Amino acid sequence: MSNILNARPITLTAVMTQDYQTALGIPAGYGNRMPVCPTMIVWHNPTTGGDSFTIVDPVTGNVLFQGVCSVAKQQQSFVLSGKPWTNFKLTAISSGTVQIYE
Repeated sequence: MSNILNARPITLTAVMTQDYQTALGIPAGYGNRMPVCPTMIVWHNPTTGGDSFTIVDPVTGNVLFQGVCSVAKQQQSFVLSGKPWTNFKLTAISSGTVQIYE
């Protein structure tokens, strides 16, 4: 399964080669046309305790969210504030599927 960026929830299974805005075809000069306001991230089927995933701001390099598997092979859910992400990029994922809910 590949990343699905144009549906809700956003589904990520592999490291992104492009940031979210670029992958959706939004030209760089058009500003933030499609912000994401995540309220929950669900990580399905992380394989091993200690596996992780990292989502960063592709402009600043700041980590927006990092998840670490606490119990192998069990769904991990993370509640977020809904603060807008102007853009993002999944730069690392050890296993499983990450879904971003708005």
